[in-house]
Amino acid sequence: MQTAVIQNTVPQGQNALGRARILLASGQVSAALAAILPELQRRADDPALLDVAAMCYWRLDDGPTALALMQVITEGWPKLVDGWTKRAAMAASSGDTDLAASCLRHALALAPTSVSALVALNRISPFPRNGALTRRLHKSLANNELTCAEREMAHNALARIEERTGRYAAAFRHYTAAKAAIDGQYGAEATERRIAGQLSRFDPQVLQGTSGGPRVTFIVGIPRSGTTLVESILARHPEVTTSGESRALAQARQKFGGAAAGWDWLDKATPSMAEATRGWYLQALGQPVEQGGVLVDKMPLNCFDLGFAAWILPQARFVFLQRHPLDVGLSCFTTNFREGNGFSRRLDWIGHLARAVFRSAEDYEAKLGGLFRRQSYRALVDAPEMETRALLDHVGLPFDAACLSSEEGQGLARTASLYQVRRKINRDGLDRWKPYDRHLGPLKDAVGAAWLAKWEQDDAALRQPACAIAVG
Repeated sequence: MQTAVIQNTVPQGQNALGRARILLASGQVSAALAAILPELQRRADDPALLDVAAMCYWRLDDGPTALALMQVITEGWPKLVDGWTKRAAMAASSGDTDLAASCLRHALALAPTSVSALVALNRISPFPRNGALTRRLHKSLANNELTCAEREMAHNALARIEERTGRYAAAFRHYTAAKAAIDGQYGAEATERRIAGQLSRFDPQVLQGTSGGPRVTFIVGIPRSGTTLVESILARHPEVTTSGESRALAQARQKFGGAAAGWDWLDKATPSMAEATRGWYLQALGQPVEQGGVLVDKMPLNCFDLGFAAWILPQARFVFLQRHPLDVGLSCFTTNFREGNGFSRRLDWIGHLARAVFRSAEDYEAKLGGLFRRQSYRALVDAPEMETRALLDHVGLPFDAACLSSEEGQGLARTASLYQVRRKINRDGLDRWKPYDRHLGPLKDAVGAAWLAKWEQDDAALRQPACAIAVG
């Protein structure tokens, strides 16, 4: 008898299945796949084994194989709702929104009140404000058995529906309710200590004497600042490999330095230790580095650890994205992050983090010099070719026209920018905060009017060459 949950369908092969799930959950994806494949060869009729294998291939960036396995599940066990929703998510990340929408409609035929399926379908085929599917979302909020994550998703989807029709006050109420539905913490004091340690302790002299290692470009900034766009642009270059949002730097940092945010590692920062730590980083990255090519590591909040990255990777370059603080703040508040980013629950927390990130960036810019590039998001969308040429020059690559068509990349999109990266570079993300201006008081108070005015002046100066060319 079929059920709606893949992992509980068939008891056979539980030992291999259990091992594979544990390995997969701990990030040991290749080992998980090796554990599951022999059992799958013996029991190819087990949807639970197929599901874990699909997730392994997916995590290893083999989208076609993962999707093929999910197709086997949905065709062989068509009443499994999880099969349809997972296949839809993979299809959407691969850029096939038609297939994703079809799979979601199958899921909703089996489970009409599935919040996750409704929310995902609304992102692909927006619901009319007074439509039947929108009413289902409203009705779902009356269900006391709804999980916190489902409640957040429902409110967030309803906010987007209201926003599309210009009802910004109603949209903001739903966005606020979405954030209130979930847990998430932000340690302002810990962030202050982290920045104070960087300002007082990090000395670029520690970078002298280290050598070797691959050419890595770190793309950093506040989440939602445009890091995924820059990664997509660079990924189109034939000499670039991307690791996506990897935690490898933080893992290497913790392995070497112990306390995640401390600066005691400087006391034992020798060239030999830099080489050893570089090995830990590359092992955690799990991504082959092409000889002579550039590896892109995009994890926005790696921005606090650029000194450590420069120490273990002397050929590294850094691109720091800056987008208008009110735009990026609103985007963080209105985004349903899959995990982490607890700071995004409150506007004042977002504002505090924004100030901290820019204090860190200013310090690194002064200390790292030419290794560091500050990239204006507005300049990038206003003058994409000129800024792309400058980005490629910064990372040491010749210009390639393919980089101007970032939306044509064939990679899997896994971040909150899933749908944006499939579109041509556009200006839709500029000044989105303005209709919400009267709701952003805590954010504006946290960054401060004087600081915001100075930020706008600095960004305008950063964009001056682009403006001059546009005028000329």
